[in-house]
Amino acid sequence: MNYTEIEPRAELAPYVKCYWRLQGDGPGAVERIVPDGCSEIVLNRADPFRAVDGDGIQPRLMLVGQIRRFLRIVPTGAVDLLGIRFRPGGLYPILGVPMAELTDLRIRLGDASARLERELEGADLDRIEETLLRMLRPRSGTVTPSIRDILARNGDVSIASLGTSARTLERAFRREVGIPAKLLARITRFQGVIRAVEETARLDWAGLAVDCGYYDQAHLIRDFKAFSGLSPSRYFATEHPMSDFFTGVSDSSNPPA
Repeated sequence: MNYTEIEPRAELAPYVKCYWRLQGDGPGAVERIVPDGCSEIVLNRADPFRAVDGDGIQPRLMLVGQIRRFLRIVPTGAVDLLGIRFRPGGLYPILGVPMAELTDLRIRLGDASARLERELEGADLDRIEETLLRMLRPRSGTVTPSIRDILARNGDVSIASLGTSARTLERAFRREVGIPAKLLARITRFQGVIRAVEETARLDWAGLAVDCGYYDQAHLIRDFKAFSGLSPSRYFATEHPMSDFFTGVSDSSNPPA
């Protein structure tokens, strides 16, 4: 598979983490996709993907809400995907739909926004960006500082330290991000372990647990099983090229404004 990323223009950088392109030839192996804290819009320009775990053939123009555990998908033929990866909370100001309604869903884009589906059908990147800018609404400002803190600290943060009452923050995160702040922090911490192993090839689970903000090794293992369905040892003993492409939620470059 050939994977590339393109940075968004400056006006969209607080909302869009990147655009990505994935291309390849012929049917492939089953891919395990793990949570990364981002929602996405995926435009399929070639053969469809099939969801292994019961959803069947995926829509050609698809919206992917926050996912709380792994997905398994498989290409049925040639691959040519163009994706829009939104930062946590970045899709809500464009879509205007409570994001909790989309959590764990992979749906036809038109089911969430007929206008967005019409605009993005066959669109090139310039037209995509123009469409997103036209549909952009002002942020509420409630969740942005908390998201910034969670990502900048790689998820090693107590929710009480975020400066907003727990109930207010919970409501705002469900509306604008789709998952609670505590869960975004857990996913961010989990992704930090994946990146640390990829960068260093280090498989010292006790040491990684401490360095990545876990209480202990058992805590790290529980989160790996919850998010990936596998123990850390089993996860890293298997190749996950698509998940490897998408790793990086806690990269704090271009943080939400």
